[in-house]
Amino acid sequence: MLRTDNLTVPAVAEILECKPTYVYRCIRNNKIKSLDTEPTQVTFEEVIKYVNSKLPTNWRAIHNPDYVAGL
Repeated sequence: MLRTDNLTVPAVAEILECKPTYVYRCIRNNKIKSLDTEPTQVTFEEVIKYVNSKLPTNWRAIHNPDYVAGL
């Protein structure tokens, strides 16, 4: 998976290990920006931004394409 890939809400939920309803709530609350597409999609870069916003200061998520490709 590349940082430029677009993901569906169920795919984002799988990455975040949550229910799709949580992802939709984050989109509604402007915590995750979605693309103007049908069905709703989110860029992988936006998922990384969201994860980083949830980590303590000075921590950063690291993208490992080999791990994500296994999903």
